[in-house]
Amino acid sequence: KEWTRESGAMSGYCLWDGVECKNNMVTKVSLYFGKIGVGLQGTLPPAATFAGLTKLVVLKIADQPGVRGNIPSDWSQLKLLEVIGIGNNSITGTMPAALANLLRLKVLHMWGNKLTGQIPDTYKALTILETFTVDNNQVTG
Repeated sequence: KEWTRESGAMSGYCLWDGVECKNNMVTKVSLYFGKIGVGLQGTLPPAATFAGLTKLVVLKIADQPGVRGNIPSDWSQLKLLEVIGIGNNSITGTMPAALANLLRLKVLHMWGNKLTGQIPDTYKALTILETFTVDNNQVTG
């Protein structure tokens, strides 16, 4: 299926390419090369965009050079997230310290962007984080 508001409303988001569900609840949004191809343009959406996805645990928007701008700090409101994969885009700015509030986070991929600044000290609170990749950016720490 194509990603349009109309196709989601008529057939349910669980039928969209790049969306996985469990018990008719969206659990994963995976938009990356090899999954649905390259071509997304714009900025990463704010947390409010995902507000109705109350079971979302995986959010991957990767390998999309047309995705730019900052990482929304309000993603820290998506408390069930276990995986954030935003590698190999054109994301700029710094890593939001507020992401440390995602205490279920196990994987945080931010490699291959244009991030700058220091890795926030608050990330030490991510005690179950298993994988953290920020290579190919301009970050320190």
